[in-house]
Amino acid sequence: MRIVEVKFHLLSTAAPPPFRWREGLPGSDPAGVGGILRLITDEGIEGIAFTHRGKIVADLVDRRLRTELLGQDALQKEWLWHRIWELDRIEEFPSMPWGWWISRCGT
Repeated sequence: MRIVEVKFHLLSTAAPPPFRWREGLPGSDPAGVGGILRLITDEGIEGIAFTHRGKIVADLVDRRLRTELLGQDALQKEWLWHRIWELDRIEEFPSMPWGWWISRCGT
């Protein structure tokens, strides 16, 4: 099962009700720009993941990840994670979304 499409859609995120964890820590983020990553396989299976850092991730998908993911076996999550780890050496990806995306955007 091969990845045949890698799409990223920017979207506005609404600000949640404001909160503070405790005194001295910042509260919730304001409204901003998020994004949805969609990986689509040749068998029509689609993996979807969300990030709050839409503009940063859109740039990485367009410049580096789309080319890397197209044609890869969607079931090889460990290999995909390894490739992203390797690409991180030259790109310094923001780490939070990647493991979550690979675990959910496969099958």
